[in-house]
Amino acid sequence: MPFFIGAVIIAHMLGAGQTLLDILALVYVMLRIAYVGLYVADMPTARSAVWAGGFLANSAIFLIGYR
Repeated sequence: MPFFIGAVIIAHMLGAGQTLLDILALVYVMLRIAYVGLYVADMPTARSAVWAGGFLANSAIFLIGYR
């Protein structure tokens, strides 16, 4: 979670577009919720894919400020 918070703050401070930032943050949060559901359902392969998607969304949040 600290990486997400840091990425959002950095992107905002660097002037990232608010709409894109909001969409990526929502995608990240939804993927984290899905991750918990997949953890409870004991689906490790899908859980790993969702985790990777969340990591990519979080990385995109961090990088959009540099555009």
